[in-house]
Amino acid sequence: MSSLSFESLYGSMIAGSVPVHAGDVEQSVAYAAADALDTRAVHYHYFRAKDAPKAYYFAVPSKALASHSDARTPLTAAIPGSPEHLGDGAYLIADGSLAAVAISVDGDLRLLMNTRDVIERHLTEIGVPVHDVSHAVGGELSSSLSRGRRASDKLAGIASKASIFTLGVTVFAAFLLSLANGYLNAKVQDGYRERSQALAKVVEELNFSSPLSQQVYRLHSLAAVAIQGKGWVEKFEYRGGVTSYELGVQPSARDEAMKRLGVGHQAEERGDFVVISYSDSKPAAPAVAKAASAAEPAASTPAGRSTKVAQLTAQKEKSK
Repeated sequence: MSSLSFESLYGSMIAGSVPVHAGDVEQSVAYAAADALDTRAVHYHYFRAKDAPKAYYFAVPSKALASHSDARTPLTAAIPGSPEHLGDGAYLIADGSLAAVAISVDGDLRLLMNTRDVIERHLTEIGVPVHDVSHAVGGELSSSLSRGRRASDKLAGIASKASIFTLGVTVFAAFLLSLANGYLNAKVQDGYRERSQALAKVVEELNFSSPLSQQVYRLHSLAAVAIQGKGWVEKFEYRGGVTSYELGVQPSARDEAMKRLGVGHQAEERGDFVVISYSDSKPAAPAVAKAASAAEPAASTPAGRSTKVAQLTAQKEKSK
């Protein structure tokens, strides 16, 4: 490493620590480094020993690494608890006339960079063990911006998995709703069928010996057709021997209802339903007329013939 590169790297590098907490400690390191260096683009290396109250770090502005292909520093050996740590002391690296040292004593970490002779004189004055780590591999310096991208990628991955899970749950829920809907429709159809069959059974047991019973049978037959067509009987009237009625059914049941009711019926769409109407074309003969004709003796009977002979004899006697 040239003296210029060494100075640009370690002249702008800092060392420090942050308290360990329940949150994202690495994020705290990135924030502390960015605040101390007054730039969002930083490279840092941090380490937290198990059960340690602090996390230690080295950080440098990312622009200081422009001329460095390998973003590492051997000074990370000074971090307490790290694998390369040799205990309290000064961890020294030198390049030509320049030197940098990380001093770790009693849980405190600080970094100095100056000419080699100044650094050596200072170390002699403080009297701490000196460890030369110039040839150590050292710890990698990671970009805070890359960490942000990694966090975003991780969040995107979690969101993607959550979306897939949500989609799966939605499809499964739709499947269950489809099954439930089919089951309910089947139960409704069964209900209509059972009511129609029960009504037909009642109708079959009616006594048709009187006109009233015939009209009751007709009314129940209409009700059976209406139930089958998911509708109702709107009107049923029997007056003066004339029967008229209206019933409403679903449009999908129109053809079947017309087939069951037979000829003489009219169908008309009214809103969401089809109304089928009917009225007798010829009223029944009055009962009085029947009674009058029944009182007159028929000519083909013996009583009728005797009456006819008596009438002819009376007419002859009158003409004489």
